[in-house]
Amino acid sequence: MPPRAPVQRRFPLRRTASASCRARRTPRPRGSARCRAGVRGTSTTRLQRPRASRRSSRRLQARARGTARAPHARTACRRAQCARPEPPSRRRSQPRSTRARLIGPKCAGAGRREAPIPCRGAPSSEGHQRGSRRGTRACPNRPKRPRRAKRPRRRTRTAPRPTRAAPAPGARATVPQAGRRAAARRARQRTRRLRPRRNPMRHGADASSATRAPAHRSPATARARLTEMAEKRYLLTPGPTPVPPEVLAVLAEPMIHHRARDFKGIYERSLARLREVYRTANDVLLFTASGTGAFEAAVANLTSPGDRVLVVSAGNFGERWAALTRAYGADVVHVRLEWGETPDPEDLRSALAEAGDVRVVYLVHSETSTGVVADVQALAAVAKDAGALVVVDAVSSLGAVPLETDAWGIDVVVSGSQKALMCPPGLAFDSVSDAALEQAARATSPRYVFDWERTRKAQAKLDAPFTPAVSLVKALDVALGLLLEEGLEAAFDRHARLGRACREGVKAMGLQLFSPDEDRSAVVTAIRAPDGVDSGDVVSSLRDRLGITIAGGQGDLKGKIFRIGHIGWFDVFDITTALAGVELVLADAGADIERGVAVTRALEAYESHATV
Repeated sequence: MPPRAPVQRRFPLRRTASASCRARRTPRPRGSARCRAGVRGTSTTRLQRPRASRRSSRRLQARARGTARAPHARTACRRAQCARPEPPSRRRSQPRSTRARLIGPKCAGAGRREAPIPCRGAPSSEGHQRGSRRGTRACPNRPKRPRRAKRPRRRTRTAPRPTRAAPAPGARATVPQAGRRAAARRARQRTRRLRPRRNPMRHGADASSATRAPAHRSPATARARLTEMAEKRYLLTPGPTPVPPEVLAVLAEPMIHHRARDFKGIYERSLARLREVYRTANDVLLFTASGTGAFEAAVANLTSPGDRVLVVSAGNFGERWAALTRAYGADVVHVRLEWGETPDPEDLRSALAEAGDVRVVYLVHSETSTGVVADVQALAAVAKDAGALVVVDAVSSLGAVPLETDAWGIDVVVSGSQKALMCPPGLAFDSVSDAALEQAARATSPRYVFDWERTRKAQAKLDAPFTPAVSLVKALDVALGLLLEEGLEAAFDRHARLGRACREGVKAMGLQLFSPDEDRSAVVTAIRAPDGVDSGDVVSSLRDRLGITIAGGQGDLKGKIFRIGHIGWFDVFDITTALAGVELVLADAGADIERGVAVTRALEAYESHATV
C-alpha cells in the first residue's frame, strides 16, 4: 500500500486560504464573503451572520470558492467504491468538522480547488443534493461508522482533610466561624421550644437539654406564646352582638329592588314581627340608622324649642338624652343620678312635682354603661300620672328582658337592630302611640329624614319614604323569626340565667360587681377591676391574646370597670369562655385569682335555675 500523502485541509486556515488563492493567481470570486468585506486573511462570515449548521457552512464555503453544488473528488470516489473507510485511529485523532474535510490521496484532483471530475458511478451534483437531505444516505452500500464510545470520566483524587488536633487539657477549644453560627442557631431553636420534643436525638439535640423546658421562661410567658396565635373571635360586648349563621346567609343573597313585590312581602312581615316583639298594636316606624337615629327621631318629633322635658340619667345613655334635647332647644330638667344607681320612682315623682308642666319624660330601660336595668313600669306610671308622654330607650333591652309597651303605658320605645335582635347595626325603630303622633303634629322642630308622619304614610302602603337598607331588612326578618320561634318568654329566661351565671362566676373569682346583683340585670355584667389593675389592660389583653372582645368603662368609669355582654345569640359556653379568659389575664397581671372556680360556679348557677 503506497504511503499516504500528507493530509491537507479542504478549507485551510485563514492565511493559507489567501495564500493558495494568490499562488494560483486566480481572482477571488465576487460572491466570496471575504471579497465582499475587502479583507484578506480574515473571515467576516462568522462576524456578520449567526452560526449555521455544518451542512450550511459547507455550502457557503463552496459558493465562496466558486464550486457550489459539486461534490469533492474523494467523496465521489467513496460513493463509487464504497470500500475504503477511513481508519478509526485517524478519525478519532481529528475533530468531526475536520474529518469531513479530509482529502484522500487516491482521489482525482486531491488538494485542488477546481471542481473535480466525478468518478464512474458517482452521482451528479443534483443527486448529491438530494442524497444529502435529512433522513437519506448518500451511499447506502457503505457501512455505517461505529459510534465512538464515551470515555469514562477521569476522577481526580483530593487530598484528605487535615485532622484538627485535640486541645490541650484546660485550654479553650477554638470553633470555626461557621461552626459558631450553627451552634448559635441550634441554641436559638432550643430556646424557642415551649415543650420538649418527643425524640430529641432525631433533631440533633442531646437528651439532657431536650427533656426540660427552658428555665428562663415563666409560665405566664409560655401561655402568652401559646395564645398569641389565637384566630377564633368571641364577641361579648353589649353591642354589636354575634349574628346567627342563618342571618349571615341572608346577607349574602343577591340584591333586590326596594319597590319590588318580593321586598314588599318581607317589609310587611318584618314590621308585623317588630310589633309582636314590642308587645304593641301601635305603629313601629323603621329607619335606616343606628339606635342614636331613633333617639333623635323621638326628640325631633316630640319637642319644640322652649318645651319643658325631664330626663332621668344614671349613665352614659341618659346623658345622651339630655344632650339631644338641649340640641333641639328644649328646656331640660335633668335628674342626674350617680352612675350605677337605679332610678327610684319616688324621686321621679318629686322631680315632676317640682318642675311643673313637663311635656315629655325620657327614660333609659337598660343602661349598658353600668349594667343597671330600671323599673320602667313603675317609672312610666309616675310620669303618666303627671300628664307627660313617656319615651324609653330600649336599644339593648328589647328582646332580652320583659318590656310591655302597651300594658305599661309607654308612648315611644326606641331600639336598634344590633343588640338582642341579633342583627348587624344599621336599623332603628320607634314604636309610637296615638298620643305621640298628635304631639308630633304640633311640634315645630325641623325634621326631614326622621319625620314620623312621612314614614308612617309610606309604611301604610308597604313602602319606605327613602331607600331602605334592603339586605338589613331581610336579615331582620330572619332574626325576628328565630327569636319568635324560640319564644319571648324562653328568651327572657335564657338571658336571666346567662346573667346569673356570669355574676356568680365573677363573685367566685373574688371580684366585685359594679352592676346590681339581681335577675333584672340580664343584659350586661359590669365588674370592678382589682386594685392596681387597669381595666383597659384587661380588655386589650383579652382581645389581643385570646380573641375575646369585651367592653371597658365609659366616661368617669374608664379604667375602673370592664363589662361582659350576654344578650342575643349567646349560650352558657360563651359565658364560661369569657370567665376563663378573665381568670387567665388577671392571674398574669398579678391578681390573687383562684383558677377554675369561676367556670365551675357559673355552670352550677346556670343549671340550678333551669326551667323545665
